[in-house]
Amino acid sequence: MRRTTIILLFLLNVLTSVWAARSVDWSKRIVPKSCEADAVLVSKSDTAYHGKVYQTYRARVVDAETGEALPLAQIYSSSKHGAQTNYEGFFSIQAEEYDVLQVSFIGYEQVKVSISSLPSVIKLRPLSQMMHEVEVWGTMGNDKMLEKAWKKLCREYAKNLHLSRSYFFRFSLSEEENVELVEGLFRAQSAANLRNIVLHSLRHYTTEKQSNDNVKTHFTTSNLMHLILLGPMVQGDSFWNDLRTPFIYVPPKETSSRIVRFGDGATLREEVLHGNEDEFVPTRFYAVKRTTLKSSKGKRIYKIHMTALPYDNLQDSSARVLEGDVYLDRHCRLLAFDGELSNYSLRWTENRDTTYHPTRCHLHVDYCHNRRFTEVERVYCKAQSDTITLHAFAFGIAPLPPSHNVVLMGKGRYDMIGAADSVGYDPILWTEEIILRTEEEERIAQNEGDKRDKREP
Repeated sequence: MRRTTIILLFLLNVLTSVWAARSVDWSKRIVPKSCEADAVLVSKSDTAYHGKVYQTYRARVVDAETGEALPLAQIYSSSKHGAQTNYEGFFSIQAEEYDVLQVSFIGYEQVKVSISSLPSVIKLRPLSQMMHEVEVWGTMGNDKMLEKAWKKLCREYAKNLHLSRSYFFRFSLSEEENVELVEGLFRAQSAANLRNIVLHSLRHYTTEKQSNDNVKTHFTTSNLMHLILLGPMVQGDSFWNDLRTPFIYVPPKETSSRIVRFGDGATLREEVLHGNEDEFVPTRFYAVKRTTLKSSKGKRIYKIHMTALPYDNLQDSSARVLEGDVYLDRHCRLLAFDGELSNYSLRWTENRDTTYHPTRCHLHVDYCHNRRFTEVERVYCKAQSDTITLHAFAFGIAPLPPSHNVVLMGKGRYDMIGAADSVGYDPILWTEEIILRTEEEERIAQNEGDKRDKREP
């Protein structure tokens, strides 16, 4: 018995030594053919975490066919780090020398890139349409997949409308020579769309001042904050009451509760359902075109293009309308929305004079289902008027710690700068840069500094 034990311990020691000496050639991992440039190392300073050394790398993610940037594309490393692209498509990430990056964006082929072969530009190719797949045309009421997705969204919203999540947001606004940047952290109810924002911390930067040295800003009296509350179904914001969206919320069923008492004194709360089965109400308001997309690994998603139709008895060309592409998985869960907002105007109020600027808006919303309901993961909006360009985005982060110094945005209050004076700037919440700034944004932040801090004595 003793001899057997000694032999087993000897063999275990040998196997341990062999495994420790085993080398893995990570450079042979999958690298897309479009990635032909050398690695882009932007920081030679080493950062150590748990005994491992990381360096900072930077690259850009674009559409392989058009060359356009893909904002908020997702990047994950094999060492469990993550990053997202800014509106110019750039990202920076900390990684080890032998890490492999996984880059993904809804509607595009996912790629893996070795850090040792990281190019300056990563090109993602759109998912291919299935061969012999017939595009399905019709009105919204004739598409059973959309009907199922709409009912699912309504049920999940009704059940989870009070649940909230933490987010980081950034607004970057350019008007002629004036550039403004606002960054903040907030919590918001997140089922279906963002609403009831509770602001925790905010920083404001600008390149322009008034003659009396007060900060001149468009973020005091404007309707900018409403943009990140958009989605294919909008609830909880009266500003969008007249907006036509692909999905209209209808309570699935009315519920009430009653207390049932038993002879031994025990009680039981019983839920009672009222009403008929829900009806698919937005049937005639949109024409739809459904296409099946397939990845190289065989995964299918469904892209449904939705074009608004005129109402039966209302031909109002000035009505605000949201139309575009809805992405669903095989379970009819909402994955993303990408579309355009028509007949929207940015509003500015200065010296008691209010002006409206007709604006073209592009909207992209990604959703997740980690908590078993359709929840906003990230939002990006680009607004372009005759003199103004705005980039606004928000994306989910780790839960913020409880704080008594918060401000509820909404219900008529969207003065971000006034809110900044109330909540202040908490450096504990800003321990690291959450998403890469563009060169222009970084210039504003470095040259001008935090205006809130400068106003403090």
